Amino acid sequence: MSKTLTKKINIFLAVDYQTLDSYFNSHDPSPLYKRQLSHKFEEYIMASVATVKRYSVIFYKLNCPGAVDKQYAEPLMYAIRRHFSIKKAIREETFRKFKRKSWMLLCISLIIVILSEAFLPLLIPRAKDSRWG
Repeated sequence: MSKTLTKKINIFLAVDYQTLDSYFNSHDPSPLYKRQLSHKFEEYIMASVATVKRYSVIFYKLNCPGAVDKQYAEPLMYAIRRHFSIKKAIREETFRKFKRKSWMLLCISLIIVILSEAFLPLLIPRAKDSRWG
């Protein structure tokens, strides 16, 4: 079973006061645009973008039933962008640390190989072969 990668993803969200609370962490007292996303909402977004390509476009289609609910659309989008930009920064820093450790390990192993191939034969005397003698 092969997954096909798509260039365009649509994520549908309802934006009204009742469903908006389910999108965020209920224990976070921050303003709406700085709140942490709930675990279920993050899983929904991650499941929606599971087949995304590297430069795919993700469209958030918001359903605002009333004129009052439109005021929550922009803070919701800002909170989503902020959440995933923080996750991206954490992953990039983790990858930078991994690369740095890998390069250090490569350099150390190269030094060990050079020492064992170049200098150890000079330190260890050769045994004379009696046949060529």
